[in-house]
Amino acid sequence: MIKTKPSSFKILSSSKNTRILFGAALISLLFVPGEIAEAARASFADAYIGVSVFVYMTLLLLYAIEQGLSFNLLASVQSKPFMQIVLAAGLGMMPGCGGAILIVTGFASGQLTFGAMVATLTATMGDAAFLLIAQSPKSAAVVLPVAFIAGIIMGILTDKFYKLEPKNITANGTAGKLIGKIRARDWIIFAAFIPGIIMGISSLMQIELPAFTDIFAISAMILTLGIWMLSPIGRVTHHEDASITRADEETAFIMVWVLVAFLLFEISQIIFGFDLNNMFKGIVWMTPLIATLIGFIPGCGPQIITTTAYISGAIPFGALLANAIANDGDALFPAIAISPKEAMLASLLTSIPAIILGYGFLFIFGS
Repeated sequence: MIKTKPSSFKILSSSKNTRILFGAALISLLFVPGEIAEAARASFADAYIGVSVFVYMTLLLLYAIEQGLSFNLLASVQSKPFMQIVLAAGLGMMPGCGGAILIVTGFASGQLTFGAMVATLTATMGDAAFLLIAQSPKSAAVVLPVAFIAGIIMGILTDKFYKLEPKNITANGTAGKLIGKIRARDWIIFAAFIPGIIMGISSLMQIELPAFTDIFAISAMILTLGIWMLSPIGRVTHHEDASITRADEETAFIMVWVLVAFLLFEISQIIFGFDLNNMFKGIVWMTPLIATLIGFIPGCGPQIITTTAYISGAIPFGALLANAIANDGDALFPAIAISPKEAMLASLLTSIPAIILGYGFLFIFGS
């Protein structure tokens, strides 16, 4: 995996001091008098129960399986271009950015075709997929398979019309800093996860939770913020670290963005009186184009905010689908660092199915 470079949203991947200040500012919102504190507490609790526990569970399972297998996926498809594209689209469709980054690394090392990189960037929804699966699983059941099929088609067409050879570049820094041991904080987060996932599943089943669960969830979300604030890595974990450590670190990074998105929507309505559900009503036919343009922004933060807008009812499904296909998540950072010309071309190519499918769903289904 490649250590990604900071995006324009540098505050979420910069120095530890900046993270501590930013994290402290988020936590301080819990103690502001009035409606803002109430909104902050609801956002912290909802972020943990509704999203964090599911992100953590997915990453923990993924990394446990990854570390338990010694099978080299990329080598197994190196001489099979079509299977490369199917594998690339499949790994891209997986929630998070790890699968897509692996494919970008494979293209850079000369193992995979350019079509495979386009397929994975088309199929990936990045970290926003975790949020969609947790908050709107029915929508995810449509978006992810559609993105997967679009990725395969774009990969095939790309290899047919763009005869670009794999770069065969040796990329330095292909993983984050090695932490090396399971820390006390990792066990604390794991211990919190056990009751947390019970609460999360109960919430999905619309079972009323006792009042104390909010206190637990807010405390667990503060602990998750603490993991990010004190993290020794930038974004991507080292593949040799323990699964529990990798799940803690990457869940924390994802959840900072999710929490920021939740807070933005809640607090903006209090301060500015925004009616987010009606904001785009006058320009609903522009939303797939706007969402596609947002997809060009590297990183997962803007995409998580876009997904939050869909979940809140502010944008239609067509816009969500356009953004899901157009966005490349964190995988675009290593692609730009390794091969900027091909990265930009690949990102532009993903906008074609994004516009077609986004407006297709909007015109046909009106959503």
